[in-house]
Amino acid sequence: MPEIHPYNFKELLWEIAEGNENSFAVLYRHYARTLLPFFRKFTRDESSASDMLQNTFLSIWLDRAKLPDIDNLDAFVYKVAANRAYTWMAKLRSVERLDAIAASRAAPAQDITYQDVLFREAQKLVQEAVDEMPAKRKQIFQLYKEKGLKYNEIAMQLNISASTARNAVAAALDSIRAKLVESGLYIFFILFFGSR
Repeated sequence: MPEIHPYNFKELLWEIAEGNENSFAVLYRHYARTLLPFFRKFTRDESSASDMLQNTFLSIWLDRAKLPDIDNLDAFVYKVAANRAYTWMAKLRSVERLDAIAASRAAPAQDITYQDVLFREAQKLVQEAVDEMPAKRKQIFQLYKEKGLKYNEIAMQLNISASTARNAVAAALDSIRAKLVESGLYIFFILFFGSR
């Protein structure tokens, strides 16, 4: 796993600011391994933790033009992450307050941001790519991604080889990647699936 060393982090930030997605993937991998456990502990919910991680890096990507001016990368990334955690907690408190009166009223309008729109569009494209897969590949991918099964577990369940399962998942990820690239939303492939 690539490390971000003091001597090259400025160069990395310049590359990200210029839209280099490979450099962004390095940044993502470097910080995701510490931020995800933090978000898990904070939310006690895997799905919310994953959303917070993705939103943290989406914020960084959308504001990437400012990255070359950063002197303390750790402080910057952790501040963005803390802001996401604070926003999540504020929304949670707001939802809890509104729940008391929501039964007799229409659901309150959501505060939809540009990030939300992009995120939802990317999720829709991923689902479209999955729906377009051949039935067997779709089944294997869903067992891998949604059920969290390993290749050998999928192989045993479907009576196929582990290499067949691995190849099907790779082909599935390739088709998802292609759809997101075509739509200019490749950055979400990194956020959803890492840089594989």
